[in-house]
Amino acid sequence: MTSTSGRRPSATGGNGEGNGSGDDPDLVCFNGVDAATGRLLIEPMPLADLAALAVETKVFDAAASTPLVSAQQRRRLGLSYGVDPSDVAQAGWGVLFAPGTGADVRDALAPLLEHRRRQAGKRFRSFDVQAGEDAVAFLARHDVGLGDVNPNRVPLYLLIIGEPKDIPYDFQYLLDADYAVGRIAFDDVDDYHRYATALVRSETQPAGRRSAAVFATRNPGDRATKLSATRLARPLLENLRTRMPNWAIREVLDEQATKPALSSLINAADRPSVLFTACHGIGFPPDDPDLQKARQGALLCQEWRPLSPGPVPPDFYFGADDIPGDAALDGMVAFHFACYGAGSPDFDDFRTGGDGRPLRLAPDPFVAALPKRMLRQGASAVIGHVDRAWAYSFMWRGISSYVDAFVDSLHCLLDGKPVGLAAAYFDDRFKTVSVNLLRQIALARNGIPINELSLANDWIICRDARNYTVVGDPAARISFPPPAP
Repeated sequence: MTSTSGRRPSATGGNGEGNGSGDDPDLVCFNGVDAATGRLLIEPMPLADLAALAVETKVFDAAASTPLVSAQQRRRLGLSYGVDPSDVAQAGWGVLFAPGTGADVRDALAPLLEHRRRQAGKRFRSFDVQAGEDAVAFLARHDVGLGDVNPNRVPLYLLIIGEPKDIPYDFQYLLDADYAVGRIAFDDVDDYHRYATALVRSETQPAGRRSAAVFATRNPGDRATKLSATRLARPLLENLRTRMPNWAIREVLDEQATKPALSSLINAADRPSVLFTACHGIGFPPDDPDLQKARQGALLCQEWRPLSPGPVPPDFYFGADDIPGDAALDGMVAFHFACYGAGSPDFDDFRTGGDGRPLRLAPDPFVAALPKRMLRQGASAVIGHVDRAWAYSFMWRGISSYVDAFVDSLHCLLDGKPVGLAAAYFDDRFKTVSVNLLRQIALARNGIPINELSLANDWIICRDARNYTVVGDPAARISFPPPAP
């Protein structure tokens, strides 16, 4: 491939301050703030520089060898004609236990397993994933191939039990292409039981409110949150209010999006049933794994000022420790657009070091503490991002609006559909862009000139969409009391 840019990436990755106020579509904007310095984890970078860097470090060679999704796999969730994906009895439900999962964890989950067994009937399954087994081998062992979902063999809804070091994120990503997949990984066995009983209670004794909230920061001088506030949060609000008139939609935007305001949304008695947040996620260095596991992915609020760098105090971000042990979040579903909002991989998905190898982000991959704490306190599920989140989640070159996946996902949740179906809109984007990415890589390998800016664009969007995951049971949904007679 021949680079379309003669420039090499600068030390700051493009513009000097990294927080320009313009809406330059060729400037790649990164989410995430380093808690130690108060600076962006990665400064904004011109797309041409990113393409040149990717070619130089052979990122696309690695991408070409990564299992992507072929055109034949683009049917929504791979289900056969006539199967209702929102009906667990038809689509099935299964649990995947990581190697070495003890009887204590299985016993703790008994209330949820019995609840789903009653719902799914003959399409309930319990699986033990083998050590070192990838998703393709797992499916093949149960007589299922990629691209087809046979609920009688492997159900549509799959709940992974275990840390991503035991069942890797790549396993989850590939299954997610056609299945509705979620994961729980608690530090305490009792938390599995707390989650199981709370989820069953929220579905059998529903007390959901038809209320949702959109929380979005716009930190002064910060391009990333300006974009997410104006190009994501506000269009999302307009769509929800237009298409869901029976719901009370609260907005907490810009200067109002403080830590006390977010704490009130999550911890108050009148908390919304659905919470959407758009802000920076906090990042920590891999040499402090305890702090990283406790706080990485915490939501950075309006108090942060990017033009006044320095260590970010905990008073500026909302994390797991900010949810009290007696909080009752029963039935809540949250969607966090933030770096590390769902978890962290061990290696960087987007950059390599000087030796051409991926940069290490953490000693081991892990699930973020904030969604784990929310589930421990009764929330049903959290949709979030593994690794860094990009403005490409809602912006695409030449497209005025790229928020349909967010809009449809939120509508799906508000309509009482399973969380796994809501997250599937991002899986669809991943699959569709994968097809074009494979096409471009094939052209390049055959010596046919391609537009490297377009390749960089599609590669980022593909990885970004793939990294949206569900923490919690993918069959969970918001339940409401029956109407009064």
